[in-house]
Amino acid sequence: MSEAESAGRELQIEELPTSLKLIVETVADLKGTELLVLDVRELASFTDFMVICNGRSDRHVQAIVDAIIAKLRAEEVTPLHTEGYEQANWVLVDFVDFLVNVFTPDTRNFYQLERVWRDAPVLVGERPERAPSKGRDPAAAAVESAKSDDPGAAAAESEKP
Repeated sequence: MSEAESAGRELQIEELPTSLKLIVETVADLKGTELLVLDVRELASFTDFMVICNGRSDRHVQAIVDAIIAKLRAEEVTPLHTEGYEQANWVLVDFVDFLVNVFTPDTRNFYQLERVWRDAPVLVGERPERAPSKGRDPAAAAVESAKSDDPGAAAAESEKP
């Protein structure tokens, strides 16, 4: 990254809403990886920003989520809803104006959420280069996986012409 790009990125971080700046700092403090903040205002009606990052393990994911929630509660910002905390391979925290997605690396690689939002401008971080899942999109791979868990579906597939 050139100095101009680096300086531009710092300016963007400074221009972020306070809550997002706190999240960026928290993820960095807890050694979260592959942080990405996307501006989805032009693409989604349900939120303005999407935060995506990795933790190294399920416990690390939970620690990052706990710290983000605690830091934002101190600023009187509380989440509307949290999903996936118990399994902790993908935790979604909905703060209405922004969504926080904390993944384990394998789960993030499988879902490739940043590809879903590939048209969104990146405000913080860089889009990781990820190979497509065996030539299929992640949703198709998930459907295929679900079919393989259902013996009836496998029999029905084998009967198709």
